Amino acid sequence: MITDVSVPSLLQRSPYLDISLSAQTGKGTIFNIISGKSYEVSPVIISILDFFKKPATIDGLLVDMDLGADQVDQALTYLQKNGLLLDLSEEGWERFTTDVIAVKNRIFGVDAYHDRAEVVIVGIPFGKGNGKSMGGAEFPFHIREFSQNNNLLLKGADFLLFDRLTATRLQPLFRGGKLVDYGNLFISANESTAFIYAKMHQVASQLFDAGKIPAFIGGDHSISYPLIKAAAEQYPNLHVIHFDAHTDTYGSRYDHVNHWGKVHHYGNFMTKCLELDNVQEVYQFGIRGFANAGAKARPKQHIRWCHQVSEQLRQGYRFDLPDDVPYYVTFDVDVLDPTVLPGTATPVAGGFSLAEVKQLFDQLLPGRKIVGFDIVEANPAFDPTDLTTQVAMEILLRLMSYLTIS
Repeated sequence: MITDVSVPSLLQRSPYLDISLSAQTGKGTIFNIISGKSYEVSPVIISILDFFKKPATIDGLLVDMDLGADQVDQALTYLQKNGLLLDLSEEGWERFTTDVIAVKNRIFGVDAYHDRAEVVIVGIPFGKGNGKSMGGAEFPFHIREFSQNNNLLLKGADFLLFDRLTATRLQPLFRGGKLVDYGNLFISANESTAFIYAKMHQVASQLFDAGKIPAFIGGDHSISYPLIKAAAEQYPNLHVIHFDAHTDTYGSRYDHVNHWGKVHHYGNFMTKCLELDNVQEVYQFGIRGFANAGAKARPKQHIRWCHQVSEQLRQGYRFDLPDDVPYYVTFDVDVLDPTVLPGTATPVAGGFSLAEVKQLFDQLLPGRKIVGFDIVEANPAFDPTDLTTQVAMEILLRLMSYLTIS
């Protein structure tokens, strides 16, 4: 790291560290506020971090401290690897903030993240993409709190909450640490919206690259574009199943204006997804309401109107989707009727019942290669009764029950 550097690296300590030094043991403790990880280190490491409170070079460190080059090289490698020390000269050094914050109240009492996990729950507390209300950002916190307060650990008799088939599918997930709760994506109010979307994409990419099946809890529906983009990069023949009252292919004249920092939003995220070469087909179920008047399917887009699907379900119609292809499922809770789930920013009358959603799941999802999914637009600010949280939690569990694990 020290040799063969044409331009001196400018290093700086991460601003997200709490550092303490024990008078009794002489050792230091570093706590990373973002990741929740702690490190026990020697006083030398603490001294090096203190030196880099402000941006400085390695040569400056060698002059200031009586340390050998090998010792410094080893220490700096350790600090940079763990995101405790940042190289400001590297392109994209801001990625040190692309991390997931561990949470104390892990949903269903599952383990924290570990490499053996196959299904990984990640909260995306972001609501700026919704022009009606940003309250969806609170839902990842809210659903975990609800799980904790109701002691929903899903062990033993707890599976009697479900029909036998669903319980049979779910139980293997809760054995051997196959399901984990990673925590919430770190999001700062000082970060640009474009940067936050880039962080979502990076975290999703890391999970897909590692062969995990991520289950994202939003957040508004704008979060789905960077997640689906990451999935499509890993799975070139990606198909998307989209449950929603809205097509989310809406636009305005302003959307056609290119400007610095321009980003998508909850109402046009699917337009962006349809533009991705690796997204082959999108199947939308539950579309309804005046916002969709005159809506026409675009290439790769298959619209299933809510009233037609309800009638087809009553008649025993079987929906035919391709086999042997990867699927990403995105579930907007407003696909349900507001009498079933009231806590959402854009409710539309005449939606699916919970029984109809279960029927659709039973038809569409068994045997599919589901590589990831998200649940979005649940907004606790619009429902003080917690009915929304209960229904969203059931949707989460039922979606997980269709995942294929080893």
